[in-house]
Amino acid sequence: MSNLLGASQIRALADQLNIKPSKKLGQNFVVDANTCRKIVKVAGVNSTDTVLEIGPGLGSLTLALLEEAKSVIAIEIDKRMADQLSNTAHSHGFDTNKLIVINQDVMSVNKLPTEPTVLVANLPYNLAVPMLLTVLERFASISSGVVMVQSEVADRLVAKPNNKNYGSPTVKANWFSDLSNAGQISRSVFWPIPNVDSSLVRFIRHKPLGDEGQRVATFTVVEHAFAKRRKMLRAGLNQLFDGAAEDNLISAGIDPTIRGEDLAVEFAAGIANVVITPSNWNISPTTPIPFISADNQAGDSRGISMARWGLIPAWAKDATRAVNAINARVESISEKPTFKSAFKSRRCLIPATGYYEWATELGQYKPKQPFYISNTDKSSIAIAGIYEQWINPQTSSPITTAAIITREVSGILKPIHHRMPVILPKSLWSIWLSNKSLSADEISEYLKMIDLKTPEAGLTFWPVADEVNNARNIGPELAAQIELPDAGTLF
Repeated sequence: MSNLLGASQIRALADQLNIKPSKKLGQNFVVDANTCRKIVKVAGVNSTDTVLEIGPGLGSLTLALLEEAKSVIAIEIDKRMADQLSNTAHSHGFDTNKLIVINQDVMSVNKLPTEPTVLVANLPYNLAVPMLLTVLERFASISSGVVMVQSEVADRLVAKPNNKNYGSPTVKANWFSDLSNAGQISRSVFWPIPNVDSSLVRFIRHKPLGDEGQRVATFTVVEHAFAKRRKMLRAGLNQLFDGAAEDNLISAGIDPTIRGEDLAVEFAAGIANVVITPSNWNISPTTPIPFISADNQAGDSRGISMARWGLIPAWAKDATRAVNAINARVESISEKPTFKSAFKSRRCLIPATGYYEWATELGQYKPKQPFYISNTDKSSIAIAGIYEQWINPQTSSPITTAAIITREVSGILKPIHHRMPVILPKSLWSIWLSNKSLSADEISEYLKMIDLKTPEAGLTFWPVADEVNNARNIGPELAAQIELPDAGTLF
């Protein structure tokens, strides 16, 4: 059996790299080889598995995984430890061709060089839940795994309905998998010794309860339900369902008087399905929208995800600003604190068949008259957007949010409104979607790029009925053209 790291070797490595365990990053290194082997055994890792490890640190668990696995993908945010990991494996007699090290924050990783089958990780305790949920969401090839987390978090993840520990993380994790407690880990096997207890949580993936749109909608229901967990569902969900929570709950076959702690994932999905349709012709703020982002730095490989409309910056203490952050002005996007970080490194395209705009007193039409605007050839439009991932401080759950970028209007749309979305032609898609973080000079170039000379080119518009003013109306009839009265009777 290969030689694994012991306590003295780990401390020596830390000294060599001038590393002091960071409380901020949740760094508590496992210094007991038997514990590492126990974790690998509980995970059921075998010679056919490609293991994803998050936060390998100095490599104690990594080496134990290399003993059993076909290969290991290790994601480490600290460059010093990431650069050292292969050297440590080699010096202890392991084949480094079996090890892939990625120096990146796992929350920003959308694609891996090969598909992992198992997740095994000693997760930073302050970010354990969002990391686990993000990995389960993004990497469907992972069929099972074991994560070491704070015992309190473990209790939440494996809790059953009607239990005080049952909450938003429980329901969300159960969307993807069945979870169970796989035992406690002694504090003494860590350096430095933590002031909390640790436990292993084992999960086995099952078929999701719906598609991506249903997942986002279900998670939105869950967030609202547990924000007021001691209140009845009809009260907790009333804002989400625009005052009609009780009717929607009854339609879903759910008692509106139960509380959030009684809300199993199947129930949450059932509630969400009441308001999900294949198409929504009347998207309103805070509801799910699709967005396209890059899977690689060049932007030539793309993936589609869902986000809540209304961007919440990562530093926000709560979600209240999302309602006011549905649009980001091109004139201030690179400077406004809410948007500048996302603009620099998290750009996206938001596909749509068209959009609505309401006439203002600046135009020739009556104020608040709605119009539908789309491509003349009926093809989809690609709206420039930005996205962000916000961690709910109450539930520790990640929430992806997005905003569209707007600019001054020109040409044929001037009579309607003074603003419009930035609609990008196909020739600019790959450049816009680049994952790279923009330098100051590049920011200037990107701002020039979305300052299109003829932003309304190829667009047409027509008036639609006032029914679009009610968010409950979502059918295609909302985009049907109506006849307006003569101009002389509009005011």
